Amino acid sequence: MTKAHASIGGTAREIGAPIWDRLARGHAKTLPYPFTRHAFVCALEDSGSATAKTGWRPLHLLLERDGTPIALLPLYLKSHSYGEYVFDHGWAEAFGRAGGRYYPKLQASIPFTPATGPRLLIAADEDEREAGRLLLQAGMRAVDEMRASSLHITFMTEQEWDIAGQEGFLRRTDKQFHWENREFDCYTTTGNQKWNPPYLTREFFSRVGESMGEQTLLVMAKQNERYIGGALNFFDDTTLYGRNWGSVGYVPFVHFEACYYQAIDFAISKRLARVEAGAQGAHKLLRGYLPQPTYSAHYIAHAGLRRAVADYLENERAAVAEHIEELAEQAPFRKTSP
Repeated sequence: MTKAHASIGGTAREIGAPIWDRLARGHAKTLPYPFTRHAFVCALEDSGSATAKTGWRPLHLLLERDGTPIALLPLYLKSHSYGEYVFDHGWAEAFGRAGGRYYPKLQASIPFTPATGPRLLIAADEDEREAGRLLLQAGMRAVDEMRASSLHITFMTEQEWDIAGQEGFLRRTDKQFHWENREFDCYTTTGNQKWNPPYLTREFFSRVGESMGEQTLLVMAKQNERYIGGALNFFDDTTLYGRNWGSVGYVPFVHFEACYYQAIDFAISKRLARVEAGAQGAHKLLRGYLPQPTYSAHYIAHAGLRRAVADYLENERAAVAEHIEELAEQAPFRKTSP
């Protein structure tokens, strides 16, 4: 078999939709995972939301054999750690105090999108484990080529997480709250109330609405004939992904109705298996959203920092697993039949 060749490319638009979507689709059913679609990534980059200017320089890594692309790693050169939702600020600060330089780093993720899904995008006719292994090895080499400190792959699937561990990546877990379907086979204002300004530009929403309307659910709330809030969701054949919420003022319970209850109603009507409510929020537990692990893998070039982070992650994984178990015991669902 001819040896595969990896190259660091540019933007999603430069790679092109035919190549990108063929690799991103993999073995998907009718509707692909929405966030690795070429249309979604292009909307992020073309709108100015994820660019070198905002600290997300696209450097997508393409793996080819005999001139044919066989795998893709969505990759960005980062000058900060914002918009990732897997927090490594403490690692950066510790490395800086020791005289090291943590930025730039490489980030394999979908910007501003804390939703679990494939990160190693592999053609349907390729062996997923072997191609994934080659892609991870190419990613590690890219750290040296770009003079970065590390490579971080976030919100990956558990299978990808296992492959990364076998290749020497440090493995990390966290938790989110998802609603499981067990019974059936005003963005800117809100963003400005938080620590950082909104990541996504107005143009992003226009672009993604035009190109991905068939996989988009928009829930809007009205009061006295005036729109006061809305929730933007995406979905595929199995899952509804709650993504962006915004409101122009506080109205009790509108957030829960728009973001959670309407999402559950839609999932039941479409016979979807689950609703992923996104990052943060133990308050989601009482709304029927149960804790689920999320996975990330980290390659750190500096041996000293790698050892320190490895020790930290070993303890963190145990703490996360214990916390998930404790939260699950507080679930609002009846454990046994009456």
